[in-house]
Amino acid sequence: MESLAGYLGNRSNRIVHHLGNMKKECEIYQMKMQDREYFTPDTIENAKSKNFVECKFCMG
Repeated sequence: MESLAGYLGNRSNRIVHHLGNMKKECEIYQMKMQDREYFTPDTIENAKSKNFVECKFCMG
């Protein structure tokens, strides 16, 4: 079984979400495929280094 990445960034608004703590307010399922960014390594520090900010719903 393939595991989910820990973090998913939205390129259009520069918000990063924690996939293990998703909330309906995150609206991840409405995110366009071309706006999705996965991080390697899959860490919040890496996402922040690429100018993403933490989602207030799933990481707040």
